[in-house]
Amino acid sequence: MKPPTPVVYLAAAIDQGQPANLAAQAKQLLLATGHAVFDPAAGWNVPTNPTPSPTLQRANFALLGQCDGLLAILTLDIMTVGTILEIDYARTRGLAVAVCAPGIRTSWALAYLGITPHNHLRDAIEYMKGQFDD
Repeated sequence: MKPPTPVVYLAAAIDQGQPANLAAQAKQLLLATGHAVFDPAAGWNVPTNPTPSPTLQRANFALLGQCDGLLAILTLDIMTVGTILEIDYARTRGLAVAVCAPGIRTSWALAYLGITPHNHLRDAIEYMKGQFDD
């Protein structure tokens, strides 16, 4: 019997700007390599200058908890707190986790989480795929 298709949560900055090109490439590569993709950036629309509450992040955690893995995108030009929270949430629940962070040096925070960032999407996806195969 064929194993179920892994569902990957695509974590990237949303409220501070979006790494649109890299996120779109990640979604295409994940689909091309046989993964289903949940993209929270496509699921949320908020007004300009909202007053944030915990609701959105709680909903993202609930959805992330239903996925098999997380591919996070970190870029030097967009600050994101939510993506780091999602990396930790996925890691503590034993999900497959990979980080694509072009140009970002290994950080103390990522080292604490046991995460080594990859400079290229293909490398990050292959790393995550290896976790599914284990």
